[in-house]
Amino acid sequence: MDFSGFCKPFYKYGGKRAFILRGIDGQAKIAEFFLTKALLQSTAPALSYGDDSFRKWFTGERKVPAEIWAEIAKTLSTTSFAEEISAVLNEKFLMKVATDFEISFEKGEVPEKDALSSVIAQQFLEIARGDGEAYNVMNELYHSAFSYNDYSNYIQKSLDKYSKMKTLLYTSSEHDFYEFFVCNDIRAIDFRNVHDSALIKAIESGELAGSRIDWEKTLLLSGINGGTIKSVTMEKLKKLSQYTLLVGMGGIGKSMMMRHLFLLSNKEYKKSGLLPILVILREFNPESTNLIRMITDSVSRFDSTFSIQQLKILLANGKCRLLLDGLDEIKSSDTNSFLKQLDALIDQYPDNQIVMSTRRYSSFVELSRFRIMEMMPFTRKQSLELIGNLEYCPEEPKLKQQFIEKLKSEYFKTHAEFVNNPLLLTLMLMSYHRFAGIPEKRHLFYEQAYDTLLMRHDSGKLYNRVFHSVNDPSDFSKVFQEFCAKSYRRHDYEFDRAKIATYFDKLKSTEWLDCKKMTLENFIYDACHSACLMYEEGQTYHFLHRSFQEYLFAKYYSHKDGTTLQKLSRSLLEAEYDPREDEGAFMMMYDLDPENVEKFVLYPYLDKIFNSNSKGEREQFWSYISKGYSEWQFPLLYSDRMKKYGIDNDHILFLERSGGLSAKSVIQIKLTKMLSRDYDSPRDLSSLTIEDINKPESMLLIGRDFTERNAGEIGIRLFPVPSDENEMKTLRQLTSLSKIITENNEPVVFGYICCISFNEVINNPEKYSKIISIWEDERSPAKAEFYEMKKLYEKFRIKYSHTEDMDDDDF
Repeated sequence: MDFSGFCKPFYKYGGKRAFILRGIDGQAKIAEFFLTKALLQSTAPALSYGDDSFRKWFTGERKVPAEIWAEIAKTLSTTSFAEEISAVLNEKFLMKVATDFEISFEKGEVPEKDALSSVIAQQFLEIARGDGEAYNVMNELYHSAFSYNDYSNYIQKSLDKYSKMKTLLYTSSEHDFYEFFVCNDIRAIDFRNVHDSALIKAIESGELAGSRIDWEKTLLLSGINGGTIKSVTMEKLKKLSQYTLLVGMGGIGKSMMMRHLFLLSNKEYKKSGLLPILVILREFNPESTNLIRMITDSVSRFDSTFSIQQLKILLANGKCRLLLDGLDEIKSSDTNSFLKQLDALIDQYPDNQIVMSTRRYSSFVELSRFRIMEMMPFTRKQSLELIGNLEYCPEEPKLKQQFIEKLKSEYFKTHAEFVNNPLLLTLMLMSYHRFAGIPEKRHLFYEQAYDTLLMRHDSGKLYNRVFHSVNDPSDFSKVFQEFCAKSYRRHDYEFDRAKIATYFDKLKSTEWLDCKKMTLENFIYDACHSACLMYEEGQTYHFLHRSFQEYLFAKYYSHKDGTTLQKLSRSLLEAEYDPREDEGAFMMMYDLDPENVEKFVLYPYLDKIFNSNSKGEREQFWSYISKGYSEWQFPLLYSDRMKKYGIDNDHILFLERSGGLSAKSVIQIKLTKMLSRDYDSPRDLSSLTIEDINKPESMLLIGRDFTERNAGEIGIRLFPVPSDENEMKTLRQLTSLSKIITENNEPVVFGYICCISFNEVINNPEKYSKIISIWEDERSPAKAEFYEMKKLYEKFRIKYSHTEDMDDDDF
């Protein structure tokens, strides 16, 4: 089959004006559709041929140029291409197209649209790989989509890929995963419907008071249910819950754990019959993909015959183990879209086991079906085991032993933050060899680690690695630092070649360097191979770990002039991203240069709020609240219904305390950390009713029966759903599937999760009079925070009000 033979079944001769491909008529348009859609993932220039060329390609008078087929063969995603075809394929002509492609059917059997679209896409890819010609494999592919498949090709190829990897220590070649992997313990956590006196006590004492319940503190205090799980497996996780959320700080080993679970499941596949699929969530972009497509692509990259139809059959039969790695790496603006798709997938295919990882998550109610599991820091034994496994400087056998002795005698006490984190512990070993000591300050630690990566050990001697883009590694550091700073500021964490080029072309630090050496090619090579701070995977580039990007962002801006810092401040205030993403980087930046950050970022921010004679205290208060916080989330609960269904008092108390404020910027987060204590939003909401708030912005609290006898736990967990009518109609259709608590076939509403915009409150004081009175109460924690912040401003004013005098040269 050539391209002309592929196109002709989509061309309708004679008859009424009805298109086989909706809206696509004529020979040239059909050829153009397939070629342009096939090149959507390509970075090559768009096709610039006229209708005459496309028509002759359709008729076979001319051959499609070989370079077009080569580009398609390299970049085509059959999953997305199949969706493009399905979107325009007219259902009236499915049988015509299928039979024209020699696909056979039993009597009465009709073509399935998604399966047909999938095999059309796969046949097109075969044509591209054959430089314009290929055998017709569509009949075989179509029927294989509905027949048993042992997926042995996928199992073996994915095992080969994930069983070896490069790491921070092993950057030049891949090593066997289990040569160095040490499995973290994990701890089952459920603070939604579990008696947890330690957690409640911490809330009551104010230890967990703050804008929102602090995740890391909460996890440490709320993990008594279920105990600790060692040697983690999918089977052990499933005994606790069908759906698991692994939560842990950066570098703790979440992705390693996900790889470990995938490899175990992969090796068990023949016995279990459950297909493991590892999905990298940082690639999620609702404009170009969806969750089903991502899952399909995660298999089809190893087996091009795998289709969406096959995936749906597996999911419908509960035959998948889905490992979704990196919820926190999805852009915050796309997270809601992802969660809706995930929720829909679970509703439609509830019998598949799902494990998902994330750094942290702010609202437990949005993932109420998931059992939360904490990735535990390494124990002393595990830390020592990891160091023992790592092969580092074998020509100096005493080095590791010296470091181990240092761990035992000193570092387990003085560097607890580093030694129980696998990534940081590895960096400690590398830095120890070079510096013979480890600093306690986080930014100093990363400074040492960065220098260590630039200066590697070879043949017993320290040497400057050969850089292609510069003569001196320090020059590369300046360029790479600027690249990290500007990309991090825009929250770009992964890059294709075009995106790196866009940043590279705007770097000022390259202007004084040798342009023949400092080229894009050489810069990318040095970032990946000389400095080993980035790596390439699947035609995209990633940082070795995001913490290095954060550190270099902090370092770049820490020594900038006041004007630049003020511009950065405006950028941080105007950003639409979750400010917690910037928290670690900004805190390091403050530690690197506290005086200038105070003078040019924190003080000007507060000065705009408090330095005005025209503002009274009440106006200053609302200015502070609305500038610092975007919204207030709080629960309004029907206690009588909760008691009726046995939802205990501890759960009610936690719901009442789990709301809070969303800080608008990392500047606000830093300022609140500088206060003498953490504050909270108002707690006494007994006078509020749902009519007192903007009801369309609220979420209904619905109950779902989560009886889990294997876990020794029974009860109802609450989760929110949007309160608009369309969502409620969908919810009613899913009541039996989702075990939603109902009365008279209607979901029982246990209360609301309300979310109020402060700008809305200020602009509509009559509508929100009760909320205003609650916040203006002198006993309100927000008022106490306001008064203390005003005192901090006065300290800044006294210290920095004479900025021009301070900038004068002392000599």
